[in-house]
Amino acid sequence: MSTNRQSDFLKMAFDARPVLTAYAFTLLKDWGLAQDIFQDAVISMNEKYEDIQKESPLSWLKMVIRNKAVDYIRKQERTSRNHEQLLPLVDKKFDALLEKEKIEFLKEKEKALQDCMAKLESDSQNILVEFYRHKKSCLSLSELYGKTANAIRLTLSRSRAQLRQCVKIKMEEA
Repeated sequence: MSTNRQSDFLKMAFDARPVLTAYAFTLLKDWGLAQDIFQDAVISMNEKYEDIQKESPLSWLKMVIRNKAVDYIRKQERTSRNHEQLLPLVDKKFDALLEKEKIEFLKEKEKALQDCMAKLESDSQNILVEFYRHKKSCLSLSELYGKTANAIRLTLSRSRAQLRQCVKIKMEEA
């Protein structure tokens, strides 16, 4: 290996670095990547320096940079195409998994709510059922239970607070 010629080549390559990096940038549209391609090309040529035509190592370097940039672009296109084809499949599987987890979570929450409802006084349970399931107003519930509408609202408020706290504790335990 001719160390002087190799040193001269490296000096020429690094002197031409701004122009050759700009050339790589025109192909890649990314400065960091263009610099990486330039460095890879210089390393490749330095390792195989003896096999390179002696007349114009810079034109060879430009060709190596172009080939490495094109290879990179092709690789990205293949990867991108693969990702584009895989993405809908992964999304579908992930959505199914989320749906399954959501259903399991809702079942656990429903079970916790049933357990917590059982802990309430029977009047509170009945008022909640009438209000939410049968869509009765506080006024009609007050007539049914012989209480004031404000007492019904207070019972609903306290019952909801008890349920909320109880369900929260049960869900944390699960």
